[in-house]
Amino acid sequence: MIGNEVNEGKSVDVDVEKVTTATVAFENTYELTTYDVKVDKVDKENDEKIAGAELKVINQANEEIAHWITDGKNSYNLKLVPGTYTLIEVNAPKGYEIAKPITFVVGKDGKVVDYQNNKIIMKDKAKPGKLVIAKIVKGNISKEQAEKSIKFEVIDKDTQDKKVYSLNDFEYDENSGKWMLELTKVAGKYTVKELTDDVQGYKLTHIVSIIDGKEKGDVAANLNVEKDETTTIEYTNNYEENKIETKENKSDQTPKQESKKAKTGDDTQILENLMLLISSLGGILFGLRFYRRKNEF
Repeated sequence: MIGNEVNEGKSVDVDVEKVTTATVAFENTYELTTYDVKVDKVDKENDEKIAGAELKVINQANEEIAHWITDGKNSYNLKLVPGTYTLIEVNAPKGYEIAKPITFVVGKDGKVVDYQNNKIIMKDKAKPGKLVIAKIVKGNISKEQAEKSIKFEVIDKDTQDKKVYSLNDFEYDENSGKWMLELTKVAGKYTVKELTDDVQGYKLTHIVSIIDGKEKGDVAANLNVEKDETTTIEYTNNYEENKIETKENKSDQTPKQESKKAKTGDDTQILENLMLLISSLGGILFGLRFYRRKNEF
């Protein structure tokens, strides 16, 4: 500025006249240097980027610096001057819990303190899913017999962790006659298998498994448990009492056959004894005759 005249630039030409004063004033505007800071939103278990998270960044004055929704593909790039900031998750994606806020500092050298490559990584913990096993038993088998014999095995396909549950671990509804077991599981793939076949005194004649309304026929089933969702498998078994021939039934038939044989055997024995007696009498008579003749001579 020369007098009242405004000029822009780093230099100006000034005419200084005799016995006068020429005034030159420079007014400069400075802006703080901004630095790149990247933000990633990932799954806590596998570190994969996730979409649908609503995030914002505020400064120490609680002023909003940025606000966005993650796309699950790219890091979000911020332009920040040195200072203290807070990364906040406003809304978490479906199936995830809201993460705690992260406070970070951008130094005068442009580096984010305690973070490598000027990248802030916020991790979301997935909400667990639920695996429900339902059991219905048909036939004359009692509740006590079922709970004593019937078991299920649940296998986590990722970790190969195996757990066995008996019907005693289930909740039983007297009205519906149904056993229910609800398990909280990390989202993933599982195998559910019924371990019991026949129950003592009863034979398993039919089995049906239904997964989320779709009928299957196997005792083992592969299931997907989703984040914050419920997956249900229902088994229905039909048992029939084993028909075993009793001793009383056997005794009714056996004596008749044996008595028949005994009668035949007795007739033969009597005939043999009679022949033996006749033979013996003949021998005796012959002996007597021989004795008499001998005495006569």
